[in-house]
Amino acid sequence: MNEFFTRDKANEGVEVPLYLPTGAKSKHWLKLLGVDSGAYTLATARMRQALQGIQAEADKIEDKEARFVFVNGKQEEWKNRVLSACISAWSFEAECTEAEKLKFLEAAPQIANIVDTFIADRRLFFGMGQTNSKVSQEAK
Repeated sequence: MNEFFTRDKANEGVEVPLYLPTGAKSKHWLKLLGVDSGAYTLATARMRQALQGIQAEADKIEDKEARFVFVNGKQEEWKNRVLSACISAWSFEAECTEAEKLKFLEAAPQIANIVDTFIADRRLFFGMGQTNSKVSQEAK
Protein backbone atom coordinates (compact mmCIF):
# COMPACT_ATOMS: atom_id res chain seq x y z
CA MET A 1 0.00 0.00 0.00
CA ASN A 2 2.84 2.44 0.83
CA GLU A 3 4.02 2.58 -2.78
CA PHE A 4 0.89 4.60 -3.59
CA PHE A 5 1.48 7.29 -0.96
CA THR A 6 2.41 10.62 -2.53
CA ARG A 7 1.69 13.27 0.12
CA ASP A 8 5.03 13.06 1.98
CA LYS A 9 7.08 13.42 -1.22
CA ALA A 10 4.87 16.27 -2.41
CA ASN A 11 5.41 18.06 0.92
CA GLU A 12 9.20 17.56 0.77
CA GLY A 13 9.47 19.29 -2.57
CA VAL A 14 12.08 19.17 -5.31
CA GLU A 15 14.63 21.76 -6.39
CA VAL A 16 14.09 22.70 -10.04
CA PRO A 17 16.77 24.62 -11.96
CA LEU A 18 15.63 27.71 -13.84
CA TYR A 19 16.50 28.58 -17.40
CA LEU A 20 16.57 32.03 -18.94
CA PRO A 21 14.08 32.88 -21.70
CA THR A 22 16.98 32.33 -24.15
CA GLY A 23 17.25 28.70 -23.01
CA ALA A 24 20.53 29.22 -21.16
CA LYS A 25 20.77 27.68 -17.72
CA SER A 26 20.78 30.20 -14.89
CA LYS A 27 22.28 29.86 -11.44
CA HIS A 28 18.80 30.01 -9.92
CA TRP A 29 16.33 27.36 -8.78
CA LEU A 30 12.92 26.97 -7.16
CA LYS A 31 11.96 24.36 -4.60
CA LEU A 32 8.51 23.14 -5.63
CA LEU A 33 5.87 21.23 -3.71
CA GLY A 34 3.52 18.90 -5.55
CA VAL A 35 -0.23 18.90 -6.09
CA ASP A 36 -0.60 16.39 -3.26
CA SER A 37 1.01 18.74 -0.74
CA GLY A 38 -0.87 20.37 2.07
CA ALA A 39 0.07 23.81 0.70
CA TYR A 40 -1.54 23.06 -2.67
CA THR A 41 -4.66 21.59 -1.09
CA LEU A 42 -5.15 24.63 1.15
CA ALA A 43 -4.46 27.12 -1.66
CA THR A 44 -6.93 25.48 -4.04
CA ALA A 45 -9.61 25.40 -1.33
CA ARG A 46 -9.06 29.12 -0.75
CA MET A 47 -9.19 29.73 -4.50
CA ARG A 48 -12.51 27.90 -4.90
CA GLN A 49 -14.01 29.91 -2.07
CA ALA A 50 -12.69 33.21 -3.44
CA LEU A 51 -13.89 32.49 -6.98
CA GLN A 52 -17.44 31.99 -5.72
CA GLY A 53 -17.36 35.51 -4.28
CA ILE A 54 -15.74 36.84 -7.43
CA GLN A 55 -18.53 35.37 -9.55
CA ALA A 56 -21.10 37.10 -7.35
CA GLU A 57 -19.24 40.40 -7.89
CA ALA A 58 -19.01 39.77 -11.63
CA ASP A 59 -22.75 39.18 -11.87
CA LYS A 60 -23.23 42.83 -10.85
CA ILE A 61 -21.24 44.05 -13.87
CA GLU A 62 -23.62 44.63 -16.76
CA ASP A 63 -21.08 45.07 -19.56
CA LYS A 64 -20.14 41.59 -20.82
CA GLU A 65 -16.62 42.59 -21.85
CA ALA A 66 -15.92 44.28 -18.53
CA ARG A 67 -17.29 41.23 -16.69
CA PHE A 68 -15.05 38.93 -18.74
CA VAL A 69 -11.95 41.05 -18.08
CA PHE A 70 -12.75 41.20 -14.37
CA VAL A 71 -13.31 37.45 -13.98
CA ASN A 72 -10.33 36.51 -16.16
CA GLY A 73 -8.03 38.79 -14.17
CA LYS A 74 -9.20 37.36 -10.85
CA GLN A 75 -8.82 33.78 -12.11
CA GLU A 76 -5.25 34.51 -13.24
CA GLU A 77 -4.47 36.13 -9.90
CA TRP A 78 -5.73 33.08 -8.00
CA LYS A 79 -3.93 30.66 -10.29
CA ASN A 80 -0.69 32.46 -9.42
CA ARG A 81 -1.58 32.34 -5.71
CA VAL A 82 -1.95 28.56 -5.93
CA LEU A 83 1.34 28.25 -7.81
CA SER A 84 3.11 30.52 -5.35
CA ALA A 85 1.93 28.31 -2.48
CA CYS A 86 3.89 25.50 -4.13
CA ILE A 87 7.15 27.47 -4.15
CA SER A 88 8.67 26.73 -0.77
CA ALA A 89 12.14 28.22 -1.36
CA TRP A 90 14.30 29.81 -4.04
CA SER A 91 17.82 30.95 -4.77
CA PHE A 92 17.04 34.63 -5.38
CA GLU A 93 18.33 37.34 -3.06
CA ALA A 94 14.78 38.53 -2.37
CA GLU A 95 13.07 36.78 0.50
CA CYS A 96 10.70 34.03 -0.65
CA THR A 97 7.53 35.77 0.56
CA GLU A 98 4.03 35.51 -0.87
CA ALA A 99 4.26 39.02 -2.31
CA GLU A 100 7.65 38.38 -3.95
CA LYS A 101 6.51 35.05 -5.38
CA LEU A 102 3.37 36.62 -6.85
CA LYS A 103 5.38 39.48 -8.34
CA PHE A 104 7.82 36.99 -9.88
CA LEU A 105 5.12 34.74 -11.36
CA GLU A 106 3.23 37.69 -12.82
CA ALA A 107 6.35 39.18 -14.41
CA ALA A 108 7.66 35.79 -15.63
CA PRO A 109 4.63 33.87 -16.94
CA GLN A 110 6.93 31.29 -18.54
CA ILE A 111 8.05 30.34 -15.02
CA ALA A 112 4.42 30.11 -13.88
CA ASN A 113 3.82 27.64 -16.73
CA ILE A 114 6.84 25.59 -15.69
CA VAL A 115 5.70 25.52 -12.06
CA ASP A 116 2.17 24.53 -13.10
CA THR A 117 3.39 21.67 -15.28
CA PHE A 118 6.02 20.43 -12.84
CA ILE A 119 3.88 20.31 -9.69
CA ALA A 120 1.24 18.23 -11.48
CA ASP A 121 3.68 15.49 -12.56
CA ARG A 122 3.86 13.19 -9.52
CA ARG A 123 6.62 11.11 -11.15
CA LEU A 124 9.07 14.00 -10.76
CA PHE A 125 8.75 13.81 -6.98
CA PHE A 126 9.83 10.17 -7.04
CA GLY A 127 12.81 10.62 -9.37
CA MET A 128 11.01 9.11 -12.36
CA GLY A 129 11.02 10.72 -15.78
CA GLN A 130 14.63 11.83 -15.30
CA THR A 131 17.88 10.58 -16.71
CA ASN A 132 19.92 11.67 -13.67
CA SER A 133 19.33 12.93 -10.14
CA LYS A 134 18.80 16.57 -11.14
CA VAL A 135 15.47 17.81 -12.38
CA SER A 136 15.78 19.67 -15.66
CA GLN A 137 13.63 21.89 -17.87
CA GLU A 138 15.76 21.12 -20.89
CA ALA A 139 14.15 19.41 -23.86
CA LYS A 140 15.32 15.85 -24.25
